Amino acid sequence: MGGTHKTIAVLILGLMAAWSFPAHGQARQLSAAELARIQGSVEKSKDGAQQATQQQAAFRQREQARRQQEAAMADADAGWEEDPVEQAPAPGFADAIAHGLGVFQDEMAKKNAEQAAANARLAQIRRQAEAIDRDRERQRAQQEQREREARERQRQMAQQAVTAQARNNEQAVAAQDRERQLRENIAAERQRLAAQQQQAAKSESERQAKTQADAQARQRAEQQRLAAANAAADTQRKAEAARKQSLRQAEQSLRSGFSGRAATCIGGGKDVLYLQSSHPSKTGCNVSFEACCPGTPSGAGIRFAQANYVGGSCQGLGDNIRIGEMHCAANQVQVVMTDADCGADG
Repeated sequence: MGGTHKTIAVLILGLMAAWSFPAHGQARQLSAAELARIQGSVEKSKDGAQQATQQQAAFRQREQARRQQEAAMADADAGWEEDPVEQAPAPGFADAIAHGLGVFQDEMAKKNAEQAAANARLAQIRRQAEAIDRDRERQRAQQEQREREARERQRQMAQQAVTAQARNNEQAVAAQDRERQLRENIAAERQRLAAQQQQAAKSESERQAKTQADAQARQRAEQQRLAAANAAADTQRKAEAARKQSLRQAEQSLRSGFSGRAATCIGGGKDVLYLQSSHPSKTGCNVSFEACCPGTPSGAGIRFAQANYVGGSCQGLGDNIRIGEMHCAANQVQVVMTDADCGADG
């Protein structure tokens, strides 16, 4: 039985070694479940071996008791030798061989039964190991699938990160380009505004200069015009003054040089008097007269006037200037020119 125990132990150790070293040659650690299953299988093998050992021990005890009984019977038979009892014949070699063969067959049957039980337990252990191995393979495949999926996710995340980084870089470059373009536009606008301001300042300066020049030219022209106007006005004033002076002199000469008398005219009425006077040197004047009888104070006589005076005559050599009726004879009437207006005051 010791050899059987050793065989089972060797098989168990070999199976544990097979579990510990998979087919691909890399050592792997057994999980707690696998260790528990193997420990249970080993315990079942130990229990079976122990039962077989107990059965063999009981068989040996029965054999030993049987041999002791046979020996006691043999001793009892030897005490009765004086009796003429017929002794049983001693077992022969064939009986011994048959008995040994039976014992051997019983032992072999027991060993075969133990071997079959051990084989069954090993087959169960192998099936459990295969199930564990399949479970481990499934877990390994799942782990590899998870790892592949994780690597794919990492690759996708890395690709997305690269794409996002590239997009960010493009956006940053675009933002930099926009900022640079904006700075350039601002600089160009500032230059344009500066140039426009300079041009405006230049234009304003030129305009102010032109305005000042035009103002100065207008001022000079106005001064010249005023000077010319003043000169013309002065000349006109002088001419007007000379004209008026000449007209006053003409008026004075017309008044001082007047001589006239009252007379009747044919067809003018018997008692109606008309003016008969000399012809004046200055014509076109408006004159006023007064006719008085003797003893009539100045200003109380008959007043009459003539526009555009050229002389008085009722014979067609002058104006027909009517004096009117008077209470004295025509030759007694005194006629004086009281006023003469040749335009000196107008």
